Amino acid sequence: MISLDDYRLVETACPLSYAALSYVWGPAAVFKTIRDNIDMLMQPGGLPVSSFPKSIRDAMVLAKELGFRYIWVDSLCIIQDSAEDKVQQLRMMDCIYSRASLTIVAAAGSHADAG
Repeated sequence: MISLDDYRLVETACPLSYAALSYVWGPAAVFKTIRDNIDMLMQPGGLPVSSFPKSIRDAMVLAKELGFRYIWVDSLCIIQDSAEDKVQQLRMMDCIYSRASLTIVAAAGSHADAG
């Protein structure tokens, strides 16, 4: 989960209220959580928000403006180079989206920088 209070990844039991983002990755490279960067991303201010695609940045701003403290984004909340984490998270995908208080869908663009 991404903390919008201090822009870092946090391990948390399902918070009472959070937003989730569904978006088009497209062909361009998207910043991802991998084993080599997860420790940095869990530090306060550790998320390099300025390097995120526009769809993710826009969703983070919207969620924060609506009063959410957390947002779930697949490229950041799933360790992308861990087959084990991917399998575990993919099995929970229906739960993640159905329990979100808000799901932001950015599907009109052909890539993650479309916003």
